[in-house]
Amino acid sequence: MSSLEIKVLAVNTLNEYAKKIIAHEVAGFKKLIGVDAYKADGSLKAKYHFDKLESVSQKLSDNWLSVEYFRDRSEYSVAISIKVCINGGSYEVTPATAFCHYENQTFYVARIENGKIESKELDLSMLDEKFTAAKLLKLNKEVENAAAAYDKAKSAIDHRFREVLHVGYIH
Repeated sequence: MSSLEIKVLAVNTLNEYAKKIIAHEVAGFKKLIGVDAYKADGSLKAKYHFDKLESVSQKLSDNWLSVEYFRDRSEYSVAISIKVCINGGSYEVTPATAFCHYENQTFYVARIENGKIESKELDLSMLDEKFTAAKLLKLNKEVENAAAAYDKAKSAIDHRFREVLHVGYIH
């Protein structure tokens, strides 16, 4: 697998699991709206505790996948950080093909106001997009072509006028 294919697999996998994890966490925190559910040490009070989803560790075709997440609380919000790890190849047999790729993303699932949990509107539509290496390569080519056209047009402007015209670099 190329590094791009590995990245695509990791992002798509994170998005897929994020939907399940966020739904679980939002449902749990929805029951706590209006409640001062946290102890001074930042953990949930025992009577408000709800279990997290189990971490995932499984074989994914020729690779290994692990998914885990963590809850984090600040004075103003509750967040979950989801971490996906995909690794494959063999460092012992063919080290050149071995890889380990991590993908992390944080989602804010609730607000905290005056110590009490409040709901938060979530737009998770970005999790629905399925990326492909082919589509990303095509978009990258379009960016390269646009950059080349920009460079050509920019070079037609005398360098002494670029600053006042706010013509800068895009690479």
